[in-house]
Parts: sequence; structure tokens; C-alpha cells
Amino acid sequence: QNAAITAQGNVDINVASSLVIDEDLTSGGTTSISVTNDNASFTLTTGDTISSISGALTIEADDMDISGTVTATNQIVTLRSSTATDAINLGTNGAVADTLELNDAELDNITATTLRIGDTDAGQITVSTGISPANITNLSLLSDEGVNDNSDAGTITLAGGLRIDVDTAVDLDQANDVDTLAVNISGTGALTFTDSDTLTIGTVDGVSGITTNDGAVTINSTGTTTLNSDIVTAG
Repeated sequence: QNAAITAQGNVDINVASSLVIDEDLTSGGTTSISVTNDNASFTLTTGDTISSISGALTIEADDMDISGTVTATNQIVTLRSSTATDAINLGTNGAVADTLELNDAELDNITATTLRIGDTDAGQITVSTGISPANITNLSLLSDEGVNDNSDAGTITLAGGLRIDVDTAVDLDQANDVDTLAVNISGTGALTFTDSDTLTIGTVDGVSGITTNDGAVTINSTGTTTLNSDIVTAG
């Protein structure tokens, strides 16, 4: 792509091999960008913007380099792999095969009400270092496996809500700092979450409270914890 695209309606881009967007792309409706080959890459170059004015924006590729700006004000942005079961690493971007990697600077380049990372068929999500998305209200982590903090190296800081919707254990027991937490673990696994400030168990991106399938729930916070939604541990 070597010329700006401005559309009044939806934009749907579907390619097999790697895709580089090095000009602005503006959509008046929903925006869907898909790079389908295994380990193929999507690149948004520095200084360029993808903007979805009035619809959700989805980017699907096994490898991403988001050096430009993604804007979907008051909308949902979804980033996910094209290949089912690929792992996700948040905090680094080292071009590891079969892993969707997004570093903190890339997450800061995204403006949206809700940022969803992963899908119901995604692999393990690792928060490998501290991440602090600066321009979103809600962060949703979706996986067919679980979420871990890279042996206590990773944390999530967000002035908003964190939704975790996975199948196995969630281990985020370091100094995270989010306002609202909602977790659904549909398979076998426990939840361990630590917050360095006040925390509300509430509703985030359609998920309310904390639900596990007989898995233990451990919540630690240094401030007040407020239960606005239920905690259910029975299968």
C-alpha cells in the first residue's frame, strides 16, 4: 500500500503474505485487516495512522509491528493472531515465530475504549514485563489457555478495567494497578491477582465479577477492595 485510503463506509483488507501500511487509512465504518499466512507480518509504519471513525477495528496477523497510530475513539480495537493456538507476549517484540508480540510502546499507540488482545482459540498469554496502555479505557485478554507474568516479571498498569477471559490458570501476583477487574476461567485453573492500589471487582467489556470452574481465587490489594459483582468458584 503506497497511497492514503479514505472510505465513507467499511474497509476490509485481506491478504495472504505480509502487509505494510505506510500511508494513512481512514474508515467511516468497521475496519478489518487480515494477514492470513502462518507467521506473516502486519506493519504500520511510524507517522502513519489507521483510523476507524464509527466502527470496530480488527487487525489479524501472526506478527505485528505497530509503530504508527491506531485510533478508534469510543470503539473496540481487536488484535489477534491469524493462526489458532499461537502464544501472545505482551511487553516485548522480538519476532519470535508462532508468537504474537506487542511491546508497551505499541500498546500506547492505540486509542480506543476497549482493546481486546487474543481470541477464544489463542495460546498462552505472557505479560513479560510492565505494560501500561496509555490511551484505552478497558483491556481484555482472551485465550484458550491462561495468563502468566513471566515468573513475576510482568505487571499491568491501567487507569480503567481489565477483563481476562481464558480457559486455564491466571497468575498475575505482582504489583498490578487497575481500577476494575473481571475474570472468567472456563476450564481448570486458579486465579491469583495482586493490585497495588484500590480495586473493584465489577464489569469490564461484558464480563461481570469473577468466575472459575472450581478454581481457587486469591485477590490481594494494598487498598480497599470493593465487590460490585459476584465471585463464583463452583463449576
